[in-house]
Amino acid sequence: MQSISIMNPALPVTPGDHRRWAALPGSGLSLALAGVATKHSGPVVVITANTEEADAIRRELGFFCPDDGSIPMYALPDW
Repeated sequence: MQSISIMNPALPVTPGDHRRWAALPGSGLSLALAGVATKHSGPVVVITANTEEADAIRRELGFFCPDDGSIPMYALPDW
């Protein structure tokens, strides 16, 4: 069985492969996403239940991700 850690999350290996984390405490989800974004060479798509959750993750990723422009973050506009 593969060990799972939010500090070293497994990356997708085949087309259509995805990862799902649930019930991570505090900023654990953003920490896991930052780990994926720094390791993965392609785009990382995050789907949230609502705008508030998406905005919180965007702010937390700004803290966890390097501030060197290597990980661009985009958000859909509020319509």
